[in-house]
Amino acid sequence: MAPQPRPGQRRLAGGAAPTHRGCGRLPHDVAAQQDRTRPQPSVPHTRLPMYGERCGSEDASEKGIARAMDSSSLNILLVEDDETLAEMYRLKLVAEGYEVRVASDGPSGLAAALRRPPDLLLLDIRLPGFDGLELLDQLRRSPAGSSLPVFVFSNYGEMEMVERGRALGVAQHLIKSQTTPGTLVETIKRHLPEGPPAPTPA
Repeated sequence: MAPQPRPGQRRLAGGAAPTHRGCGRLPHDVAAQQDRTRPQPSVPHTRLPMYGERCGSEDASEKGIARAMDSSSLNILLVEDDETLAEMYRLKLVAEGYEVRVASDGPSGLAAALRRPPDLLLLDIRLPGFDGLELLDQLRRSPAGSSLPVFVFSNYGEMEMVERGRALGVAQHLIKSQTTPGTLVETIKRHLPEGPPAPTPA
């Protein structure tokens, strides 16, 4: 004989009463079957970004890097042995969209300029190895550096040194103590407003 349901207990199909102790809940298999037949509420679909995708807009530093990597940006070589000062100017120039390389002494600066001639050379005077004017003298003897725009960037403003620089084709003689990063950028834009020079036809 089938067991009789307790008072208040529902009888299942076929007359059988539930045999589990669940405070009047249906057995798991029956409840699951009812859940499958019950209409499910719609859930809004939210697309998560795939690995490697960008979320949101680029920040200012990313935009600065993107501008610097643009093929139309000026390529600047900064030859400066003071690492703190070089980094300060480099960060400002990169933020303005320029591509910047840094060398810390005369020999490495000359090698960098000959290996890949920049659109503008920012040149300190007092450098390890040999000084900036010696670097520039050697650079002018090379076809790659004969007409390269040069700004001398130094703590020295003696007239004799200024004249030596002019004889070597220095366009600007800037005094570090009087030249902020913003002033440097303004000077560059005044002298090179149209970006890098067009390539010479073959």
